[in-house]
Amino acid sequence: MTETAVLRIQTLGSFQVWRQQEILAWPTQKSKALFQILLVEPGRLVPTDQILEYLWPDLPLRKARNNLWVTVSQLRRALQPDSPPRARSAYIHKQGEGYRFNTESDYWLDGDEFAKHLAAAQSATNLTARIAAWEAARSLYQGDYLEDEPYAEWAQFPRTQWRRRYEQLLVNLAEAYGKNGRFQQAIVYCRELLTLDNVNESAYRLLMRCHAALGERAAALKVYDEAVQALWEEIGVEPVPETAELARQIKLSEGDWRPETEFWTISSPPTPISSPFVGRGKEIDQFTRLLTRAAAGQGQVTLISGEPGI
Repeated sequence: MTETAVLRIQTLGSFQVWRQQEILAWPTQKSKALFQILLVEPGRLVPTDQILEYLWPDLPLRKARNNLWVTVSQLRRALQPDSPPRARSAYIHKQGEGYRFNTESDYWLDGDEFAKHLAAAQSATNLTARIAAWEAARSLYQGDYLEDEPYAEWAQFPRTQWRRRYEQLLVNLAEAYGKNGRFQQAIVYCRELLTLDNVNESAYRLLMRCHAALGERAAALKVYDEAVQALWEEIGVEPVPETAELARQIKLSEGDWRPETEFWTISSPPTPISSPFVGRGKEIDQFTRLLTRAAAGQGQVTLISGEPGI
């Protein structure tokens, strides 16, 4: 899988596929959707029944299977228009009662490249190399996973997973720049993180520290006010004592305020819950954050309501 691969696939942001540097024209929306389904976990066999449930849930089984056969043929032809009739597809393989994307084919996938950069950062021997690898990964994240398919069932959980990976990447970058004394750049990434998760108190604290270290006490205290408002409006809680104490310290400080290195940290985003609650991503995220706060000693009563059996 190289930069010069015949097939280039973008899933982070709008879904785009290039074949030999030309954007692929989809013969049908179903063929496009089928390809997306097979790319959720490249190489994994997706059972035929699952594909039918995704694409033709209301059709009789015989009709749905016939539609799948036609759609697979359309997809294979779109990916390899010059392939001889009846030739084995290089990309879409049938195996038993299912289909999979062939990961040994000549392709480039942004998600795989993102993961490679994260691995390079983890094995880097110095902070400069680590930052460079993280920045390379960040450049690949052009938006939410399959963002132009907001209601596609197959994209819901991977979208949440990718969002969490990107949030963690922003955490890593903000912390690294803070430790490096590059406070303005740390502020940029804290702000971006808060656009994705506006109740991340750790991000607010790092943002406050960066402004304070730059001598911007008023800006730091304004960040605290933003945190108070967001936490109350979103999840009905007040800041934890650590955040309130930081605001008090900054308010009483004079001149430059530079905490020790260990204070340039942000708590990692909570691990996404693997669940079938399609269309309830926001509620699950909120509940996960409340559980995280409870584990830190900031518990509260939370009511979950709904129709019986739902």
